[in-house]
Amino acid sequence: AAFGENHDLTLSAISSLAQLCYLRAEYEKAEPVYIRLIKHYQDNKRDSLLVYVSLLDKLAEIYSAMGQYEKAEDFFIQALQKNKQYRQGTHGRYLREK
Repeated sequence: AAFGENHDLTLSAISSLAQLCYLRAEYEKAEPVYIRLIKHYQDNKRDSLLVYVSLLDKLAEIYSAMGQYEKAEDFFIQALQKNKQYRQGTHGRYLREK
């Protein structure tokens, strides 16, 4: 069975590839992959807010490692805000489960 580009297993593999690039300090390769994953989660309103927060945080780390501190700060702030939403239960999935 073939998996499409939006299948969870495909997205997981893409995320693993981005993580490998990050660990190898290949930030220029990792950056567009994380941007693609973040855009996918934004466009599809994925349920996993924690995965989304993790992606924002990782992109911020990449920008920090590349010396792009203003971009890094923006993504760290976004990750922090989304994490607070999750912890406070203000995201849709949490509210639906109540």
